[in-house]
Amino acid sequence: MKKTTWTKTMTQRVSTPCAFNSIRGICMIFAFGLVAFGPHTASAQAESIAVTNFSFETVGTHTGGTWWELPDPGSWTRGKTNSYQISDISAGPAAFPSGIAPGGTKVLNLSQCNPLTQGLGYTVSAGDTIAISFCQGNAANQADPPGDATVSILVDGVVDASETVDNTATDGNFVAYQSVFTASSGGNLSIRFSGQTGCWLDLGDVSKVPSDQTPVGNFSFETEGTASGGAWYHLPDTGSWDKGGSNPYQILDISGGPSHFTSGIAPEGNNVLNLPTSSPLTHDLGTAVSSGQEVTIDFHLGDSESQTPGSVTVAILVDGSVDASELVTNTAADGGFAAFQSVLTASGSGNLSIRITNSGGNNWLDNVNVTLSAGTVMIIR
Repeated sequence: MKKTTWTKTMTQRVSTPCAFNSIRGICMIFAFGLVAFGPHTASAQAESIAVTNFSFETVGTHTGGTWWELPDPGSWTRGKTNSYQISDISAGPAAFPSGIAPGGTKVLNLSQCNPLTQGLGYTVSAGDTIAISFCQGNAANQADPPGDATVSILVDGVVDASETVDNTATDGNFVAYQSVFTASSGGNLSIRFSGQTGCWLDLGDVSKVPSDQTPVGNFSFETEGTASGGAWYHLPDTGSWDKGGSNPYQILDISGGPSHFTSGIAPEGNNVLNLPTSSPLTHDLGTAVSSGQEVTIDFHLGDSESQTPGSVTVAILVDGSVDASELVTNTAADGGFAAFQSVLTASGSGNLSIRITNSGGNNWLDNVNVTLSAGTVMIIR
């Protein structure tokens, strides 16, 4: 399980669906393949904030072999000038024998750059929620456990909020994470990473998350129920999700690169859900919805390397009854995940729940988030 050491009071740890793992119209490449948007690509859910060279493909001075320094000057301000900062791993070196980087061919040895800071040229306001997505890696030829990254947002050059994220990547692999902060002051936004020895960094993005995002408990299935053997677990029986099935093979920890997802990278955290064995899957959000309000459901669907995907039905329920739904075809690449979005308009008013049901084939689920619009006000004269 992923553990987090908080260094400042944070918002709920939400993940914004993505191009990598966030809600925005950018497409990025992971080790597990293309992460692409499904229906309703024009998301109104989050505002993308540009970050330059966040996959470290732009290099500075060549320092020998497969090593480069970060560009100087460049978009990132580095605290160290060590020669061993950016490594091209495409040839499968001892550190990362697979030769697969989350983005492109190069990765960053974060501990050789501490601290790493980029001013984003973006004005943040007090109370804004900022989501930072990134991948941490663990070199196979370095001692375990790997180093952890400390992630921070800065306002006008001063650290405003930060957290240290436990690096759970297995030897030679990367794992995707997301840190979510609430700014306590307004001004120019920067982000900063610092890492302990053995911490590697790649492929990230930043967004401003809207204030109307509704918390989804266990949105990335990192909270497990009974162990079922190996890397398999039940969903918790008394958890936030009401599961339709009791099959023991529901949650799979893919960080070890099992045959289903050999890249070992989930859209968020380590775990993914085998939807057919848990379908239908319902979540009472404990929030009210009004007639005419749009409910935006962002989620990732996966295609196991040994199975054939199909489709899922995404629905909103008002006071326990299905109010609106749509069928979503799973277009994820073999062994990968794709990001989708369903936008449904409530016809009734009452307590809101969401439901995701397997409608054919074998579909995997991760990283579910919900946003409510401000609603529609009708004036009758």
